[in-house]
Amino acid sequence: MTRPVALAIIIVAALLAAVTLYALVAPAGGFTDNTPVARVNGETITRGRLEAALHAAHGGDGLQTLVDRRIVEQRAREMGLRVEPSHIETLLAQEEMQAGGPEQLDKRLAAEGRTRDDLRDELAAQARADRVLEAEVQVGETDIRAYYDAHAEEFRRGEMVRARLLLLDTRATAQTLLDVMDHPDFDFAQWARQISVDPATKDQGGDMGWIERGDYAKELTDAAFRLKPGQHTGIIEYPDGYAIIRVEARKPGGRQSLEEVRQTIDSLLRNQKLSALRYTWPAEQRKQARVTIRDPKLRRAYEAVREN
Repeated sequence: MTRPVALAIIIVAALLAAVTLYALVAPAGGFTDNTPVARVNGETITRGRLEAALHAAHGGDGLQTLVDRRIVEQRAREMGLRVEPSHIETLLAQEEMQAGGPEQLDKRLAAEGRTRDDLRDELAAQARADRVLEAEVQVGETDIRAYYDAHAEEFRRGEMVRARLLLLDTRATAQTLLDVMDHPDFDFAQWARQISVDPATKDQGGDMGWIERGDYAKELTDAAFRLKPGQHTGIIEYPDGYAIIRVEARKPGGRQSLEEVRQTIDSLLRNQKLSALRYTWPAEQRKQARVTIRDPKLRRAYEAVREN
């Protein structure tokens, strides 16, 4: 399963995920924490030295991530958007599935120096960013009609029939039904629900929906497209069993109407605009945001990455 990437602005590199905010914003007294974090040939590397190195190498990127998250949070509050805890748990369950199970996810997080709470925070930020951008996307009637007019060939279809299918496992059973099928009281849909062996249509009373010639096996569709509404085929033998098809309606081929494809076009345009906003919106918001950074080196590092 692939989870859509929320925003480039809220993805945190594994290295930065292990760094505290303290390491991104230099304290007034410098990095003075002498807690040992490693020893090299008997010599100690302190947490302060590690934080100073991370600050110099990644401080601009890390601060930009935090700034961009704060911008998203502020916009979400302005728009009255919130992410329900249940949605975060759903996203967490998807992470578990992607990792191969809860234990595998925990092992991955441990290797990255993260906890489940860290992951929940990241998922919440991603979901919040998605909500903000989705609310920013606007698709109007002019957009939909313009796309429809410019992509006429995308909305052409062949001739279609609306049909029901009865699939039986023996010819004898099929023949028994065929012998009484023209009786006025014969209910094709009811019999399909009771004895059809086709798992795709059985529970829908054999309803195949609107189909074109290439949607089912050739022996089935060739027979169906020879019929008028209200007519049924004889017994059609093919690898899955013995079939009888009843045609209920027909549509000529041609271009689908705007009303038929309106929702499809709306979804397509929203996805296109959302994809574009993932890259343009963060940069635009950074330019408008008032960001004050006291540390000169960190300010220069942030300004160097801000336009990216």
